[in-house]
Amino acid sequence: MVWQGASLGHADAQFELGKLYRDGKGVPKDEVKSYAWLLVAKANGIKESSEAVSSLEERLTAEQMEEGQAWAADLHRLKSILAY
Repeated sequence: MVWQGASLGHADAQFELGKLYRDGKGVPKDEVKSYAWLLVAKANGIKESSEAVSSLEERLTAEQMEEGQAWAADLHRLKSILAY
């Protein structure tokens, strides 16, 4: 359910999904996917995402951050496609 809400552009669900990927709760732990979802949540106005993004940026490599940023951009495009 969180994945569906996040995919449909619900910022709170995006933030929650980012935390789930970060912590490996209910999904395989994946800090790159976590970073991507948290970036999207931050762009959609979830202020708590800023701290989580900063924390991940301290641990991720430049390549991982680039991958997460690209994935976040894809998620923004998906939201545009699904919006009608």
